[in-house]
Amino acid sequence: HGKAPVEYQVAAKPWGSVMFRPGDIMAVAAPPAMGKTALISQWTVDALRLAPAARCLTVNVEMRPEVIIERQISRLSGVPYGDIAGRKSLLVRDKHIEPALSTLDSIGDRLFFMQPPFSIERVIKTVDEVGATILVLDYLQRIQCCDGAAVVRKRLNSLMDTVREIAN
Repeated sequence: HGKAPVEYQVAAKPWGSVMFRPGDIMAVAAPPAMGKTALISQWTVDALRLAPAARCLTVNVEMRPEVIIERQISRLSGVPYGDIAGRKSLLVRDKHIEPALSTLDSIGDRLFFMQPPFSIERVIKTVDEVGATILVLDYLQRIQCCDGAAVVRKRLNSLMDTVREIAN
């Protein structure tokens, strides 16, 4: 009917062609410790910065929200993550950290982190509660679903069916 879809761009070129669209499902897969969480967290923060209407729920089974935020402070400020996490020499770097904190503060009312327990039923409820237009399921296979189905393939298929329902 000619109406453009809602799109949340994650960055300018070269990443400008990567965007979140409500209703779409994007999978990021790689071996452990390859930076999947860092990448998707960066995209999420940048999508929220660029699109004031976007709202994100992050469901991260393995990493506390504080760590994700510290990583983003490091990325946005240029201060090494070890210094941020260890609170080393931060007063000296205040001129770098303050703009990063201001950036995160500007999106803070639209960035939500779900706390345990991590079940798909709670995800569905929380998406509705916060009005999320972007949903990040970090470590999908660890989210409880399917009445405790033991067969991994069955669980993942059922979980993906539910994720598709959420997206729709």
